Amino acid sequence: MNKGSKTKNRVDVNLTEKDVVPDQLQLQVTVAVDQTALDVPIKVSFPIDKAKYAAHKEIVYEVNQEVAVDGQRFTIGKITAYPTQTEVSIHFDPANTKHIFDFDQLALADEHGHTYSFWGNGVPYTRDGENVVIYNLESIYFTQPEQLFLQAKQIRALDKEKRHVTIDAHSGTLLKKPDDRVHLDALRQNDDIVGMDFSLQVDVQDVNRYVSFVSDLTDDRGNEYELLQSTSSSDHENELVQVYGKLFKRLTSKGAPTEYRFTLDSYPTRLSDGFRVPVK
Repeated sequence: MNKGSKTKNRVDVNLTEKDVVPDQLQLQVTVAVDQTALDVPIKVSFPIDKAKYAAHKEIVYEVNQEVAVDGQRFTIGKITAYPTQTEVSIHFDPANTKHIFDFDQLALADEHGHTYSFWGNGVPYTRDGENVVIYNLESIYFTQPEQLFLQAKQIRALDKEKRHVTIDAHSGTLLKKPDDRVHLDALRQNDDIVGMDFSLQVDVQDVNRYVSFVSDLTDDRGNEYELLQSTSSSDHENELVQVYGKLFKRLTSKGAPTEYRFTLDSYPTRLSDGFRVPVK
């Protein structure tokens, strides 16, 4: 860092409704000089003036509007605006034949076309049970637009039955997969350590958008696994091919598996259209 220059950043602290906001917080930072960390961390304490936000009550919009795209249904529940963020509750119909992974460019838009989306840091969403997701967007608390819409460009989804992937532990081949765009390039097994390398063909719009792919692994013996490492990158020869590396550790000893199994956390397939619904 140059002398006299400043570096700014932001820290998000996420609290649940049961958490009690303290009267004081302490920030502790370990500073490195010439790549050598100082022995004594820098500690800065600052008070929290609760009176400044005590009068700011949340603003609730009861939308309760059902949206249907390609026969898949979900309901926009309530939208709650806080001074720090806006929470959008979406209820997915359990009868849907497809699993909806996520929305592309989910945002609130006002009458002037200004949008309020997830700002890129913190927690993008939380789950409330199996079929309810609460998305965290930028706050509209202090803007109070005259008109407000909730919209998304596209909807990422996949047939529920296609989410389940099976790998032959002996041949290292995919026995069950969603389509021909995904390939298992390598399967490494060393005692209780299992490594997998996948390649995924994507469209141009997904070149710089990676998916979590898989985080939970099991097998036909019922063993449990822990994800140790996950990597993702683009193929250096073809930017439309994404490469994923997964490293797992087997936590139980129920016998050597003949098949590995997992459920896709995300996949770059989409419904035919997005949506736009009025909020106010």
